[in-house]
Amino acid sequence: MIVDANRRYVDVSDSFCKLLGYPREGLTGKKCDEFTVPGTTDVPVVFQLLVNAGYMHGIWVLANRSGTHLLVRYEAWRRSDGLIECQMELLGAGA
Repeated sequence: MIVDANRRYVDVSDSFCKLLGYPREGLTGKKCDEFTVPGTTDVPVVFQLLVNAGYMHGIWVLANRSGTHLLVRYEAWRRSDGLIECQMELLGAGA
């Protein structure tokens, strides 16, 4: 997935859409904050750290359309055009 400086999805892969249970049009333009499980991370703070450092990796907890929590490993970097590109690997899922 690719997000802009406002943390909005500008491009998402088919596999990311499938993981979250939304069509591409249902994700593009939405903030990544909307799919992060509340209380698991301070998205604005982590995003700013990533922008400042240019690279980050770790664990994130997302919620898909049905509300299932998804534990993912991510690797993200700031591209030369200022957008943030992120690759994710599903580690597990549960309520």
